Amino acid sequence: MKTVVVVSIAVILGAANAGAQSPPSDTLSGTGLARGTIIRITDLSGAVVKGKLVELTPTSVRVKAGRSVKELRESDIRAIDKRREDSVLNGALIGLGVGLAAGVVAAYGTCDHPDSECEAIANAVFIPIGAGGGLAAGALIDAGMHRFDTVFRARTSARSWFWAPVVSGERKGVMVTVRF
Repeated sequence: MKTVVVVSIAVILGAANAGAQSPPSDTLSGTGLARGTIIRITDLSGAVVKGKLVELTPTSVRVKAGRSVKELRESDIRAIDKRREDSVLNGALIGLGVGLAAGVVAAYGTCDHPDSECEAIANAVFIPIGAGGGLAAGALIDAGMHRFDTVFRARTSARSWFWAPVVSGERKGVMVTVRF
């Protein structure tokens, strides 16, 4: 019974918030980016530039990447992603819950039951160590994760198609890809 409760609490604490996101803009002026925002730009060739936004005009973006400032025209940009601001608190709380659960399981599995002295010592040792370790691990993992949301996606042509021959020892045919 204790295991079911512990697992249930861990699942509830670990549930992610699934909020709605607005669709990306297809114009630079519609992105709502502020100066100094950390962004990631993907150009048409697939190369990625990551840095702080210096200037945003209706036709171009200037970003400070390292020591240099790069300017990209809207026609050369495939997508712009904005780094999501995130507190480490949610990661720390999730880690705390998982660590507490691990501490309770470790303490419960250490002693022969009923042995109240052993249980008291095991609880005093394993639960705080599990909670503290989980809290620290959760905060460190969350601090190291940088999530990005797409705020700009270039307009693409309405329709495109691609074909290629497929030839193998047993099969011959044509692969066709259609986008619209």
